Amino acid sequence: MKKKVAILANGWNSENLFQYVQGLFNGTPDSAIDYYAFLCHATYTVPDVLMKSVSSIYELPDFSLFDAIIIYNPGLNFKESIDVIVKRARNSSIPVISVGVKYEDFYFVGTDNYIGMKALCSHVIEEHGVKHARYIAGPRENDDSNERLEAIRDSFSEHGMQFTDDLVFYSDWELLQTAEYVNRLCKSGEELPDAFICANDFLAEQVCYSLTKNGIQTPEDVIVTGFDFSEEGKLFYPSIASVNQHYDVMGKVTANIIFRVLHGEEVAKDNSVICEFRPGESCGCTNCNHEDELRRMYARSISRRAIEDDHTEGRRDRLTTTIIEANSYSDLKNRLKKNFSEESGIEGDTFFCMLDPKLSMIAENDISGFPKYTFAEEMDVVVSKVNGQHMELERIKTKKLLPDAIDEKENHIYTFIPIYFETFVCGYMVFTDKIDWFFSRMYYKFERSCASSISLYRRNVQVTELNKKMSELMERDPLTKVKNRMAYERYVSMLEKKFGEGQLTEFAVVYFDINNLKLVNDSLGHEFGDIYIQNCSNFICSCYKHSPVFRIGGDEFVTVLTGEDFENRHKILNQMGGTMDCRNKGEEPDIEHVSIAYGMAEYNTDKDVKFKSVFKRADELMYQNKAAMKNGDIR
Repeated sequence: MKKKVAILANGWNSENLFQYVQGLFNGTPDSAIDYYAFLCHATYTVPDVLMKSVSSIYELPDFSLFDAIIIYNPGLNFKESIDVIVKRARNSSIPVISVGVKYEDFYFVGTDNYIGMKALCSHVIEEHGVKHARYIAGPRENDDSNERLEAIRDSFSEHGMQFTDDLVFYSDWELLQTAEYVNRLCKSGEELPDAFICANDFLAEQVCYSLTKNGIQTPEDVIVTGFDFSEEGKLFYPSIASVNQHYDVMGKVTANIIFRVLHGEEVAKDNSVICEFRPGESCGCTNCNHEDELRRMYARSISRRAIEDDHTEGRRDRLTTTIIEANSYSDLKNRLKKNFSEESGIEGDTFFCMLDPKLSMIAENDISGFPKYTFAEEMDVVVSKVNGQHMELERIKTKKLLPDAIDEKENHIYTFIPIYFETFVCGYMVFTDKIDWFFSRMYYKFERSCASSISLYRRNVQVTELNKKMSELMERDPLTKVKNRMAYERYVSMLEKKFGEGQLTEFAVVYFDINNLKLVNDSLGHEFGDIYIQNCSNFICSCYKHSPVFRIGGDEFVTVLTGEDFENRHKILNQMGGTMDCRNKGEEPDIEHVSIAYGMAEYNTDKDVKFKSVFKRADELMYQNKAAMKNGDIR
């Protein structure tokens, strides 16, 4: 049987994560391991509520059901989340592989950032004469960024130069903050450094943009370097001088460790991959990475990529529309099932969508009573598509993560993204073998689409509920609380449509008219007359518990019998007459008694074209009944 391995990662480090997962998957022997990737997309700039909701995905897996854990640390920048992950992993009693950060008792896979950054610094100092540099760092507490800073300091020191703290800017990986810093520096009048050494390629690209905006060229005026050797950095102009950490190799090393450990072999705890400095145009070197050829190939692919992007965006737009247009939880589930019924959907042939049943109550104004930043113990299986086949399932225990009947032959990677509304984590989606989506950040796009759509869905449900309540108030008789004339007219229209289309072939109409109302009003007053009407209405409703009752006039009521009440129509009517006769016997009518004339007519498919013809017969029979009661034939 295949093993199950959990991966905990932040998707913002998209290209490195893509390379790592690709290497991991390619390095895994056939029919050996299924990977379950729990993906967060939190950054330093998101609100605290959002950060906690998206990072709740790390609490979804029950590690007791897994054989090993991979903690992919690059991008896991939030100490609170890291501490929880590490604590849970330590308590799991299964092998843990930590990528990028060393922890006691965990297997370590990583590269030597220090050696790579020292090689970069030595190159720009010795080959390009850099004497003064500034470092665009990541967050203050980020180990990778700080290790690179240490290498910069040591390299400059070894070359007889000092690198002081005031030359470091902590960007928190945010491009806007980086742009503002470079702009301030350019406008300050200070002498610019010979080089901006950046903690990753994206920061380096932003520095180049900002310098150009201020009339400063790279590398003619200032050298710029990065880290990670990204595809975008190679295509960028000027191409970014960088360090290749070989994440694909780290993935293969991880796969090898897991396979060997799970088969009882001894494996070294510390496993490092050699990283490699790669010069680029941004440091003054030319055509080091065949940049011109790469750019030409990229240009050729633009039209094809645009078509693919249009298809992808169209699919996401349909998902957004599906969620927004739903006006109830049952409607939402049905729409999602229909939306994902397409076999050609970009989500693939195996896809799952699970929702918390409490989502049915999201219309409530206050969700403070809902669970916060955690998943429910059970989930509704809204969509379960396996190899293109849809399975109709009701509910599963959340700890199972996926329904049964998953392919046991091939290796798979299941990627989990959270569905949430504010603090309420209301479900998750699972995509299968979409490794390229780590690079394109498609998982993030789906996550954000769902989050924004759920918010709009909630408003739609609230409006629907409000309209429903207003409609109920408008169609409710204020005195008796049964449906009024407006509701009756709408119901008759619906009924006529049904039997006109052949959907309804049998029903009966019972028409009621209250006796002695004028006597009660004249002798006791209209206030007691209202009570008398209420008593009569309650009596009718008690007799016809499964049929709609309408008050269509001051003392007139109608009910329409279908289903069980239609089948028992004569029995119910006889019981009603007998109960009323017994209740009123030997007493003068007053508000405690009820006296109601009634007539029942059945729909005749041969002669009834309109509802009013059935109603007319019921009306005639009611007047015959009233006359009999008045003459004393019936009390």
